Amino acid sequence: MITQMQDFVAEQTAVLQDQMDKIRKESVETVREAVVGSAENLKALKSPVRTIARSTVKVTTVSQTAVASLIELQSDMLTSAISDAALRLERASRADNIIELVREQVEMLPATRARIVEDAQRAVTIFKHAGRDLRASPPTSMSASSRRQKRRFPK
Repeated sequence: MITQMQDFVAEQTAVLQDQMDKIRKESVETVREAVVGSAENLKALKSPVRTIARSTVKVTTVSQTAVASLIELQSDMLTSAISDAALRLERASRADNIIELVREQVEMLPATRARIVEDAQRAVTIFKHAGRDLRASPPTSMSASSRRQKRRFPK
């Protein structure tokens, strides 16, 4: 009876050992396949990463140029407003009566209006140029590489 139990245990041990060997072998193969697939996926990311980097540099350049132009515009607007205010004060100081003061201030309104319109047009021009520059960057290479990725990595 003890011999039969030992034989049974030995048989079961051999079966379990075979199963463990099979699991080990299959696990190693599965891991190898996953690692190879991951390596291929990482290699495939080179092109999209480069495309994104180039696009980012382009966007940074365009936005930096636009901001520099807007800061210059703001400086010009502030200088013009200060000059305009100084001129208004000079004219006000030379006025002999209230009627002359109001008339001289009203005479300056068209020039002020023209300055404000011109500044607004310059701002619009800056934004138009920035928009054109952004559209000039080639997004097609990014969309092509993302289409390749979708084909390569189905959900």
